[in-house]
Amino acid sequence: MTNQLRTLHRRLRVLAAVALLAWLAPPEALAQVSAGNEGLSIRPTDWFSSEGLAFQPTARHPVPIVQNRLSRSATAVSIGPGSSLPQVYRFAEPVNFSGTIRIRYREADVAGHDEANLWVFAQSATDEPFRPLASMRNIDERFVQTILNNQPLHALTLADPTTVGYVLKPETPDVSAITQQGFTLEWLPVAGTTDYRIEVATTPDFMTLVPGMDPLIVGEQISVALDGLEAGRQYHFRLVAVDGAGGTQVSPAGTAQTEYWKLERIDPFEPITVDYGTPLGDLPLPETAAVSLENGDEQQWAVNWDGGTPAYHATAPATYLFEGTVVPTDGTFNPDNIKASIAVTVERGSLAGVTLEPATTAYDGKTHALAVQNLPTAATVRYTIQLEGDEPTAGNAATDAGVYTVTARIELDGFDELTLSARLVITPAVRTLDFPVIGDKVYGDDDFNAGATSSSGEAVVYTSDNTSVVEVTDNGLIRITGAGTATLTAAVAANANYANQPSFSRVLTVQKARQTIQFDAPAEVNRDAGSIALNVSASSGLPVTLRLDDEQVAMLDATTLTILRLGTVRITATQAGDGNHEAAEPVTATVRVVDPSSDFPVRVHPAVSRNADGINEFLMIEGIRDYPENRVNIFNRNGTVVYEASGYDNDRVAFRGVGTGQLLLPAGTYFYIVELKDGSTWKYRKGYFVLRY
Repeated sequence: MTNQLRTLHRRLRVLAAVALLAWLAPPEALAQVSAGNEGLSIRPTDWFSSEGLAFQPTARHPVPIVQNRLSRSATAVSIGPGSSLPQVYRFAEPVNFSGTIRIRYREADVAGHDEANLWVFAQSATDEPFRPLASMRNIDERFVQTILNNQPLHALTLADPTTVGYVLKPETPDVSAITQQGFTLEWLPVAGTTDYRIEVATTPDFMTLVPGMDPLIVGEQISVALDGLEAGRQYHFRLVAVDGAGGTQVSPAGTAQTEYWKLERIDPFEPITVDYGTPLGDLPLPETAAVSLENGDEQQWAVNWDGGTPAYHATAPATYLFEGTVVPTDGTFNPDNIKASIAVTVERGSLAGVTLEPATTAYDGKTHALAVQNLPTAATVRYTIQLEGDEPTAGNAATDAGVYTVTARIELDGFDELTLSARLVITPAVRTLDFPVIGDKVYGDDDFNAGATSSSGEAVVYTSDNTSVVEVTDNGLIRITGAGTATLTAAVAANANYANQPSFSRVLTVQKARQTIQFDAPAEVNRDAGSIALNVSASSGLPVTLRLDDEQVAMLDATTLTILRLGTVRITATQAGDGNHEAAEPVTATVRVVDPSSDFPVRVHPAVSRNADGINEFLMIEGIRDYPENRVNIFNRNGTVVYEASGYDNDRVAFRGVGTGQLLLPAGTYFYIVELKDGSTWKYRKGYFVLRY
């Protein structure tokens, strides 16, 4: 080639490259391209993009583009039962690619597919199906990409594997065409899988795999027929999906059981009766059994008999149940372990010379019995005893008085059962009762035992003719319920073992109970204490009555003491008793009302108003009664004494607006001096008050 031609060829290549770049779309950075013997190629590690498709080859793996011209179609291709996105990229010829492929899509293209589950699907050649490639997706940027390693590419598209006949994880294969030798497994293709394997085991833990199926490699098939298995056996299987990188996913395990002709029924045998002493080897046990299979066939199977249940004994007359294990023929099975059975009865002889004698005795609390006479050494006897009018029970002995029938059933190997009966008579006895004198009791005493005893040792039952004084508890003790007298009668319950029912009575006197009063009250309270709850109660639980001696100091409402003024108040608690209690000794509590904020022990009210309203009718001097040695002087504005008194007590001695001369004083302001003896010291306080009408 001349230099001119070479130059022209280079220019044509450059023009082709320029035309190609004009054809490209720029979602990723444009790659640098180079011309070579293969045509125009993408430089490794750079992105090359074309109308939503971008390549980033790995080092040393450029992608030839010109000779393998890339085209884009807006028509989706069919993949399985569904279609891909309407965005298909094709090469003129397959290209082996190593690197990253990224395909962009539009929101409108995703109709019918799950955008969060899009995969890259690739076709390696024209006559090959599209296969899913493991992908990474970005919904925000709307692209899907995958990494390939020398992957042959002829066409590329996007699709949701689950809408085009694939599953993302292997599912348990479906079972069909079950035979005696095997069955067929079918499954949905798993996205990204390049190779399938089947594991078949005889145990659910897959520790024991079937030879040749550990695993069975089936390539790209999505079904496989298993053969060479045992008839009538259960097998466990699972699907292993292998991707292009060698990674595996395992399906949940499934089970299938191969077919077999199953035994459904064994025809029953008629029972056999043999003479006493017939040896086991001479028993006419059938050698075969007629059996019915699930397919309707009837066959004769050999039977291997056991030694009988109980173990056959020629000289022990009884019915023995023999069980036989049947032997299946070829192609048949007995998975339910159905067995043949036949009853063999050994006949018996008869007994003679054995007797059962009657007896009569008096009741003494001991056990009396009848026993069989002349009983053979090897024989066994079973007794029942029946009181007249009752049902029979096991045994041959009785304790209580009555007429009994004893029945003996005697058994001996080789002989028929012998039944004998006789009467056992136990006559009633006589009993006495001792009831000591009961001393006086007091209401509130604990429950007690009245002390009566019977000669028979039986429990004594008490009754009271006056339950308001004493009653009888459920456990037989005497309980005091009130003061007074009552008659207690002791008796024993009727008993068929005795001919009499003794009883005895005693008079019981219950005295009234004493009671005390518990009274807790504060010795001193402040004038502003308000209402105080008094803690008072009687040991009897009866209500306590309270009264106080000075209502000028405090007021009493039930057990609530309301403080009114300075002074000392005495509260007396009484309880008068009732029909069950004596009256309690009265208890008196003294409460002193003080004013800690004052240095004078009494308080003079500032007003007197004689208007008959009950308020301030006299000059109230709080606490004055606690100081009987006192003097009170009242002066008018001129300093003239208008009233004077000793022993002022707010009651008998009190200023009510009347002066010393027994004249009614005019309204106005008056002055006072209160003197009192506190211990050995005289104290006084001056002040004034207002007199009104």
